[in-house]
Amino acid sequence: MTANDIKKAAHYYYSWYHSFAVGEWIVLFEAYISTGEFSTLKNKPFTVDPLEYSRSIDVLTINMRPFKEYRIIAHEIKTSRNDFLREIKHPEKRALALKYSNQFFFVTPPKLVKPSEIPPGCGLLEVIETQFRDTKYLTLNRIKNSAISPAAPLPMSLMIHLLSKAYRSKGAVTRP
Repeated sequence: MTANDIKKAAHYYYSWYHSFAVGEWIVLFEAYISTGEFSTLKNKPFTVDPLEYSRSIDVLTINMRPFKEYRIIAHEIKTSRNDFLREIKHPEKRALALKYSNQFFFVTPPKLVKPSEIPPGCGLLEVIETQFRDTKYLTLNRIKNSAISPAAPLPMSLMIHLLSKAYRSKGAVTRP
């Protein structure tokens, strides 16, 4: 199973399977925390954290419903066990995703990770195959829920990234 397969499953899950209505979720892939302009900012008089200019969130979903408090969910895709174990050894890699989201999930193929291996505050979603009429789809199955926490306000760079992706796709949802 590839990262692109997992992105398609996430797109289906948030666009149809897990939605109260079409358009309830904005789904962004490779949502960069910045626009990548660190080289032009490092000589500025204010302090710049280099991590904030080099990280992206694999899948970022934003709920558009006020009654769901505009929940922001970050997803980190892991397709191999070694990749997951590297992530666990370096929690700073997910620090920004945790900071700017209300929930954080690892998204993996089935049985790649045990729920007991998931760090506190994080959740686990596994990709499963489902069928609607004659068509088979990949979607997500919640194995371990994530804690819901307050999110820091989204940085302007992420807002610009979000708006530019929506504009380029001529709609609120971008496809993998």
